[in-house]
Amino acid sequence: MKHILTALTATAALCTASHTAAFDTGPHAYATYRALKHAGFSETAIEIVQVSNWLTDYYSSDPAKSTLAGYAAKLHFDNLGTHSATAAYWQRLLDNYHFELRDEPLDTSLSEKDRALYVLVFTGITLHAIQDFYTHSNWPDYFPKTGDAYRDETYLSVGMPAEGTVNPLRTGVYADSADDTATVSGPDHGDYDTGVNKDSHIRPNWDQSYVFAYLESARLIDMAEEILNDDTIWSAAQNMSDNDIGSSNRNDLDQDLDAMWSISQFIDFGSEDGHWNGNKSGSNTDFGIEYAEWLSGDDSFIKDMFDGDTDDVAQQMAKCLYQTTTCDRAGGNTFFNDYDPGHSVVHVRVSEVVANEWFPDAQTPPDFFARMNFQDDYMIMDDRVLYDISSWCGKDHDGKVTTLMPPNSAVTDSPRPDYIDAYWAIYFTHQDPVDIEIQLWDYDQTSSNDHADISGNGNNLDLS
Repeated sequence: MKHILTALTATAALCTASHTAAFDTGPHAYATYRALKHAGFSETAIEIVQVSNWLTDYYSSDPAKSTLAGYAAKLHFDNLGTHSATAAYWQRLLDNYHFELRDEPLDTSLSEKDRALYVLVFTGITLHAIQDFYTHSNWPDYFPKTGDAYRDETYLSVGMPAEGTVNPLRTGVYADSADDTATVSGPDHGDYDTGVNKDSHIRPNWDQSYVFAYLESARLIDMAEEILNDDTIWSAAQNMSDNDIGSSNRNDLDQDLDAMWSISQFIDFGSEDGHWNGNKSGSNTDFGIEYAEWLSGDDSFIKDMFDGDTDDVAQQMAKCLYQTTTCDRAGGNTFFNDYDPGHSVVHVRVSEVVANEWFPDAQTPPDFFARMNFQDDYMIMDDRVLYDISSWCGKDHDGKVTTLMPPNSAVTDSPRPDYIDAYWAIYFTHQDPVDIEIQLWDYDQTSSNDHADISGNGNNLDLS
């Protein structure tokens, strides 16, 4: 077992594809952030968990690391076509998490900080899998939303529902699966336009699925503290700081966070056209610049835990998941029925952008993204980039033009219906009323982003 929190040097191979048709990276990051923030985790700790969550997707289809990709590809609750297969996956995923939290984190040959780091990384991987379950399965059919009231039943609160209530509880299947995760036939997972998935806010029933994913994330974190049963290591994980990881690792973590956003935002080849928070944000140019910059740096301490000489965290978490024979990693289940998510669910959506002298220099087309502060909590990163707003009338979103729209021209879902719900975020709160700050920025690759004025200037800013 190696010590992790040291300066690491390595190079990464080019990844030519991402995990296709998966739960968008943005909602993964948001649900993770809110659940950990509620549980009292530091910003640094949250960022380590977020990157671990994202790398579970990233490594799932890295052609240069086929062995690692094989393990990571099993961590998404995919290709479970029967009720029994879904139940077995849940049991074994929790067994693995239980086992790993009782393994490296309790290894006294490691430093306290390294042991805490394993808690964070294994939690990030497990959060990714359970969040995927609610967007890859028909769980919302068993607990349908009624009117404006969201359901809060999750696996960790009620267990497996009885088979046959609706249909077998199962997850979507990738028709082209060629590995051992393809157990039986089932409903097609699909993509942004088709299938059983609820991976993006542009898909039907995404909001209820996201609510389930967030609640399950919070319940897993409650469960983790009980499983670990070590107040010292739990506190070290909760309070992980920049001083704990050191300046070099802090820099590497920042690069991973930037890559998490930019690679997901700008991926644009094959069926992929953006994957941060909805599609239609892809850009080959921006993807190439951002990806090359990330690859040129050193491998971070988190990447090394996925693909290092001695660490294989994805392999450990993938053990037995699709195995039909007995597995020797039984860890026991713990269920939590008492988690209180808050009495209000707040939706924030951007459905219209009004051009009003976008920015002073007007040297590049306006490529906008939203940024949100909610109850004084900065919501991680920037949201989906809407490319070239000025050319919504017929121009492809990756085509660059220099003509701005006339001032005060409204940009709505028509005539560019492919930008559905430019921004949609969901928050839980005990407070009423709530404080919300929304910002609009013009994205610039080679210079500083420009802050767009949305204060009104005679126009109304409707946040209803």
